[in-house]
Amino acid sequence: MASEWRSEHCYALGVAMVWGVRSGETVCWPAVCAAALALLGGCAIDARETRASGPSLPGPNPAEMSRPNAAGSQNAGGSENAVGAAATPLPGDAASGNAASGDGSMPVAATLSAEPALDLGAAEVAQSGNTLIWTVERRGAITQALPVLTHSNAADFEVIGDCATLGTQGSCALSVQFTPQTGGVRTSRLELALEDGRIGVDLTGNAQVRLTLVRAGGGQGSIRSAMSDAIDCGERCTALFDAGARIALDASTRNGDGSFLSAWQGAECEGPSQRCTVLMDATKTVEATFSPMRENLVFVSSEPYAPNLGGVAPYDAACNEQASAAGINDATGDAYFAGMGGAGVSLRDRLLAAPVTGWTRLDGLPFALDVDSLFDGQILHPVRYTERGETRSVSVMIGADSDGSDNGANCDAWSSATADATLLAGSSVGGPYTWQISYAGGCDFSPLHLLCFGRNGTAPPAPIRRTGKLIWLSDEEFLPGSGSPDEVCQRSMPAGVSSALAFLATTERAAAAVLDPAALYVRPDGQAVGTGEQLALRQPLTGIWQLADGSYVTFEQGFTTWTGHSERTEPGQATSNCDNWQSTSGSGWVGFATAAGDDFWFIGSQPCAAANHLYCVEP
Repeated sequence: MASEWRSEHCYALGVAMVWGVRSGETVCWPAVCAAALALLGGCAIDARETRASGPSLPGPNPAEMSRPNAAGSQNAGGSENAVGAAATPLPGDAASGNAASGDGSMPVAATLSAEPALDLGAAEVAQSGNTLIWTVERRGAITQALPVLTHSNAADFEVIGDCATLGTQGSCALSVQFTPQTGGVRTSRLELALEDGRIGVDLTGNAQVRLTLVRAGGGQGSIRSAMSDAIDCGERCTALFDAGARIALDASTRNGDGSFLSAWQGAECEGPSQRCTVLMDATKTVEATFSPMRENLVFVSSEPYAPNLGGVAPYDAACNEQASAAGINDATGDAYFAGMGGAGVSLRDRLLAAPVTGWTRLDGLPFALDVDSLFDGQILHPVRYTERGETRSVSVMIGADSDGSDNGANCDAWSSATADATLLAGSSVGGPYTWQISYAGGCDFSPLHLLCFGRNGTAPPAPIRRTGKLIWLSDEEFLPGSGSPDEVCQRSMPAGVSSALAFLATTERAAAAVLDPAALYVRPDGQAVGTGEQLALRQPLTGIWQLADGSYVTFEQGFTTWTGHSERTEPGQATSNCDNWQSTSGSGWVGFATAAGDDFWFIGSQPCAAANHLYCVEP
């Protein structure tokens, strides 16, 4: 007669126990089952099966029934002590109790385990960095299924391997190499899925960017940074930094070496500042140019001084103190004197007493070619820079008339700080005449700065002529209502220029509309005034104080210039441009032609009944 088989699967700690009942007869060993139940601390019926016939079920192996789980421990809860991160079971896997092993018993519930995160440390952008191994272990029945690997950032993290052996051999290893393509903290999620579940690892790495420093020029000097010992440059040095870091670089020269820093290139820094801060948002190369001190330098002191120190000697000493602190003095520490007239000696005489042929500012551009040029208005570039190469627009104590003679306006020979004493002071960004006279008044003021002149150099400055679109000051003054400003510029054009436009604001156009932002504008003497963009931003390199015929504007010709608006990028208004330059009523806005700072464009307003110069440009 047909036999009826019923099997009951009991699980405890992942161990399967099976017994059968045939026509009411138990075919497993009850004693063994009881012992197993006592040992394992309980039994739960998981599934029942009824068959019409079949071979008798083999009895359980007592040794198998008492075997500990894969983690080497047993507990009453029926769970396995997995190492690392456990996988999420998929529907239909062994953990759901729907699969049986080849011997008819249920398999151990399959799990995946691995490290949940890998930190691959720091690596340079576009260079191979660290390689780490991610090992995945699988506990459970063998499966022939192939794992599926997903990766969210394959550009920065290269993964070698596919874990094809995970189902059959129980473990696999993936090699992960960090090769970042952009700077900053890089991340990725690497996941592996099998029929048993899914497991992943979070990958992180710090992509650093390289800063390379190069020393250029014929002078001596060094570059250092307190932020890295690797930045201590002779000819060249390099270091890695976190993306986004701001790195302060300090260039230095030594007194007596006859060198100075004249320029930075390849960084946000401009000009000869000894401190340069670089934003490391990408790999960068920065060049520092150190120039030999063949010509005499001129600078504005970074520190101000009271006007009553007693004669010129304390100010000469102050200039040398500033120069020595910046490393641009000679070995004896007396290469400079203050540009000031004193009791019984004029500024011109003090300058002539020094065996010099001109002065160069700290970016290597000439200030004046000789003493006569200083007082004849032939200023090529304003002094602008301090002994450390920092830009300063400040008033400076001079105490001399426009020709350099002593007129007594020197705070009683630099002994008084009262309103009764008088002073003529200049500007560090002044051009012809205004470098020495931009203020006249009493001596009861806050401390002022100094112009410091070198006196040991013998080589004359060598101006470099640049090419570009011409920009100049009109020979003719323009009276509103007398015609068109453009016509005035067209009547006074430099040789070789065929057309001209007035650089000022009308009601229809902004002043900057006549400029090419990318073009370089130069004076007739070949000195670069700035690009169209720099002029639109009110950042000229030097002033527009030269006339079409090549002469420099004088006191007698006047310095004020019509501009028509305080902004170069906005059209003028009737109240700021003399009703579009057609009326002598009201007032219009003006700039100062002999200034190379903000004043070149706007110093206030003048009555429209006055006549003033115009800035003219080659279109």
